Amino acid sequence: MSSGRNVGKFQQRVRGNVVTVIIGATELQCELDLLQRTSRYFQNGRQGMAYGLPESHVRLDAFLMIYDWMAKPSLVVPPQLLVAVYKACTYLKIQLMVDQFMAEFEEQREVREELSFYMCIALQRLNVQLQSHELRVHKYFLTLVATPEFVQLMPHIMIGLFNSAYICVNSELEVLLAAMHWLSYDYENRACYVERLMAAVRFDCIPLEAVLLLRQECIKINSNFAQLFFLPEIEMILKRAPSHNNIVRYCDRRIWIFDPLCSFHHDVHCPRRSYITHSGFLAFQHALRHADSMHWFKRRQLNPYVHTCRQPHCRQIAATYGRG
Repeated sequence: MSSGRNVGKFQQRVRGNVVTVIIGATELQCELDLLQRTSRYFQNGRQGMAYGLPESHVRLDAFLMIYDWMAKPSLVVPPQLLVAVYKACTYLKIQLMVDQFMAEFEEQREVREELSFYMCIALQRLNVQLQSHELRVHKYFLTLVATPEFVQLMPHIMIGLFNSAYICVNSELEVLLAAMHWLSYDYENRACYVERLMAAVRFDCIPLEAVLLLRQECIKINSNFAQLFFLPEIEMILKRAPSHNNIVRYCDRRIWIFDPLCSFHHDVHCPRRSYITHSGFLAFQHALRHADSMHWFKRRQLNPYVHTCRQPHCRQIAATYGRG
């Protein structure tokens, strides 16, 4: 639902004493009694008054969410609005909602994966020191990488995330691409983390041929990624990478999953599972950004004992050689 339609619906239900709340170019008619019930900011308000709220502290979509919550405190704040709503609540002195947020922040082990991510981002923006293990994501990892907030994660959080044995991927090459995506966002200030970040990537799960093909593609399109591939730290690691794809079967792998939106997905034992292009990875990220909010939850963990790939072309090859 667009903000315009939200505002229209919002205005239709205003009753009783009314004040005007102005956010940017939008004027909202609000029930003063409802505002005063939970917000100390409006405590001395009177009917007919107008309040101009700075967008830097109170975004329009966050205020609309808060106003709905005032009328129905059982409403759940969408993950994408957590930061904006928390910031607005702090500015508007809505202590009850601030307390609810802090209670959630303290119990991150018990919250859903995407909420854990957005809570982590919110706490970072509040300059709250986080431990590296406080971002707990498994199936949500690939969706997390596709969010604009991914590149804002603090270095120690990134390293802790990449060291996790429980993140779910189609291939370890996705972990390498995610690491490079984060590094390239602000390489000048993040160069000192290259060695530790690359040490968290499980290169024993990526055939050398797959990395070299990816590097060649990035060179052709003049990608910033190409420069990262030639860093001494990465060159040293590549020299130790396995040269045959069958070694991948015995590597220290993550949790491998199937995502139907992933065009380059191959099952656990498929010889082509680690050959991912940069353009294919970007297309997958684009698809994830436009998927429904709970798409990540539908990903299925692969059975490591099943040798038949889901891709039709791979099935044909396997059948030809009697492996289907």
